[in-house]
Amino acid sequence: MRTNMIFLIGRYFWKIKFFLLVFVAGITISIYANDSKGLQPPHYLNSSEYVVIEGKAYPVPYPWQGKRVGNADDPKPDDLVRLPLDLTLDQSKIYVTAATKDAFVIMAEAAKEDSITLLADSGYRSPAYQKQIYKRRMKKGKDFYEVATGTAPPGYSEHMLGSTLDLVPSSFMFAKSPAQAWLQENASKFNFIESYPENNADGFFWEPWHWKYVGP
Repeated sequence: MRTNMIFLIGRYFWKIKFFLLVFVAGITISIYANDSKGLQPPHYLNSSEYVVIEGKAYPVPYPWQGKRVGNADDPKPDDLVRLPLDLTLDQSKIYVTAATKDAFVIMAEAAKEDSITLLADSGYRSPAYQKQIYKRRMKKGKDFYEVATGTAPPGYSEHMLGSTLDLVPSSFMFAKSPAQAWLQENASKFNFIESYPENNADGFFWEPWHWKYVGP
């Protein structure tokens, strides 16, 4: 009797193992379900930081966790100055700190001497403005976490520092532009850095068009 029982257990062990694997896989799939079901991957669930958009709290995902930007000394609109219109896309009104403006003007003039045109299409953005970006993209069908893949959540964007510029074109086309090649070689001379370089150690989405003034 005992021998027969051992034989039966051995015979059906692979079936038991198969059903266990299916069960575990089902749990894994449910965890990674999309946001419409209110479930997020584990690294979202572990977050103690949240962003509220239209009444719903979203856990802040990696790599933004722990990277909240700003403090009480952040520039207010009255502290900002406008970039010269000839250095902005379509002569739009873009505001940055006075030090950032002065440094960018000097850098743009140096680039122009090398036949390179540097234009900005974004500067200071408030957390409220950043939230509007999320709302617009989410209304177009993207969920919060899809947007966060390449755009900082409200409160996590360097743009609220007033020292960061998105340059034209603010897309991956910039990576192959003469302006990017010139900046890679010369930007540090003017105290600008590429905030999110390719293959950066923090895991941020590569933004070759995103440059930050870090001061002398």
